[in-house]
Amino acid sequence: MLIGLFESKEISIIRQHLAKIALMDINILITIIVIVITLALFITEALSVDLIAISAMLVLVLTGIITPEEGVEGFANSATITVMAMFAFSAAIVKTNAIEKLEPLMAKILEKRALLPLAGLSVFIGAISAFINNTPVVASFIPLVKKSAQRADLAPSKFLIPLSYISIFGGTCTLIGTSTNLLVNGIAIDHGIESFSMFLMAPLGLSFMFAGILYLFIFSGKLLPDNTTETLDLRNDISDYTTQIVINKDLPEEFDSIEEILEKGKSNVVIQSLKRGFEEFHFPGRDFKLQKNDTLLLRGSRTKIRSLLKNDDINIDRILKTNHFPNEKTRLIEIVLTNKASILEKTLHSDNFLKKYNANVLAVRHRGKEMFKNLHSFVFKAGDVLLLETNEQGYDAIIEHQRSRENPFIIMDQLPIEPLNKRSLFLVLTTIFAMVVLSAMNIVPIMIGALSGIVVLSIVKVLTMEEIYKSIDWQVIFLLAGSLSLGKAMTQSGLSNEIAMFLTGTIAEYGPYVLLSVLYLITTLLTGILSNSATVALLAPLAISTSTILGISPIPFLMAVAFAGSASFFTPIGYQTNTMVYSVGNYTFMDFVKIGTPLNILFWIMATILIPVFYPF
Repeated sequence: MLIGLFESKEISIIRQHLAKIALMDINILITIIVIVITLALFITEALSVDLIAISAMLVLVLTGIITPEEGVEGFANSATITVMAMFAFSAAIVKTNAIEKLEPLMAKILEKRALLPLAGLSVFIGAISAFINNTPVVASFIPLVKKSAQRADLAPSKFLIPLSYISIFGGTCTLIGTSTNLLVNGIAIDHGIESFSMFLMAPLGLSFMFAGILYLFIFSGKLLPDNTTETLDLRNDISDYTTQIVINKDLPEEFDSIEEILEKGKSNVVIQSLKRGFEEFHFPGRDFKLQKNDTLLLRGSRTKIRSLLKNDDINIDRILKTNHFPNEKTRLIEIVLTNKASILEKTLHSDNFLKKYNANVLAVRHRGKEMFKNLHSFVFKAGDVLLLETNEQGYDAIIEHQRSRENPFIIMDQLPIEPLNKRSLFLVLTTIFAMVVLSAMNIVPIMIGALSGIVVLSIVKVLTMEEIYKSIDWQVIFLLAGSLSLGKAMTQSGLSNEIAMFLTGTIAEYGPYVLLSVLYLITTLLTGILSNSATVALLAPLAISTSTILGISPIPFLMAVAFAGSASFFTPIGYQTNTMVYSVGNYTFMDFVKIGTPLNILFWIMATILIPVFYPF
């Protein structure tokens, strides 16, 4: 009887264990499905990244993988709060006009040719990006670099990708240099690991910076395109602005073909498509006969599109034109949309963007050289370039909005330099210096130091609370918070542990060095096609689980994830500053692949060798 009782208890325990395993398997399966769908949405950009991340968090909560409290923990994570504070610090620096004061000096350096331009970018951008958010820094320097290069008869495309890359190099050098470092640190703290010190990343970060700048010195001239000159060759004469025009009246017989109408406008452009009623003709021949109300989608340079629009037989499509300035002086202005623009993920119909600035969109350049069917249904993305026509009042409104530091777009015109606010600059630099020192000496945590700094800047009236709220990129904050829930789900469901056991079981026999190298490679590849925040949030818990199974320090594996998550070079979508220069430099996707892939491979080799040296197992 006792034996039977013992057996029944044993069977009960086994059943309970099997039930737990079955439940765990279900949780793992749900977590995998959510992650796969989330990654697919990130890649396709079907929705905005912040909406995708928050939706994933809600699904994980509703399916019981994580609790509601765990779902919203990301908003209270030290990384998220510190990133919010760093946005405010960046806004404070920009508000002092200190960056603008560097522009004349930078212009002189760019005009010196030789190696000085890259050296100048390295000094200014690398140093600044180590301590403040690099997005506003790059945004401020993009117009300067482009205009200065053109004045010196150099190709802006030779300097814009290096501008983005050098800002990334600088960001890897300190804990606060990039949101990726702060995110890895926040995940580490959540798993009971001691917070990183301010300059923990500096040894490898400085090594990367030195090697990266040397690489750019040697290869950027050879691997980057020269997009300055226009020739009579039609293929090279296109600058990838796209506009939509309508034939507004019946044409006389001698001027009724595409060839004749373009000759009359003295414009050499490419006709992508022609719509006539319900019919559509792709790449019609230049002898194609035109009729009244035909709609043409065409590509060409800014100057050629402008000259074409002087033709009385042609009108800009009504979707692009909301204002008419018959007796007013019109102004043309070129802007690049940032991730704060209200028009993102919308069409011209669904946003008051044009009315706000009293502007007409003459043409659009989509990120890189991607072509699209029509501008009626075109959905705008960060990095798109718009050529606007407006009057003096609208022009002033656009300039004033840029001055407000909300940064919905980058104005490509060279703006008047505002006077330096020496008092504010002194207060901002002193506050940042105090925050860095106190954090480096472990007197206060970085999150508390950053928040204290923002409070000080508000009290001394460098920034108002309204300016602080506006400075924060809420898309990044929601992306961080939502992505952290994915990492939490991987841990809670046991998926991280299962993957870690698989990795250690298949790769660990070759040693932790190989495992670290594989982890870096996986991270850098994913970062090239996904948000770096999402990639790091997924792989940092995996790095911790792997080190736990092996019984070694998690720091080397976390450093691999942090550096690989930041150092994204081989695609224009892997890092925000890459996206910003994508269209401005008139680059193609392959331009990033050519210059960025060898750099990614170089950093992968360096990380494999140096991480164990600087951060022993």
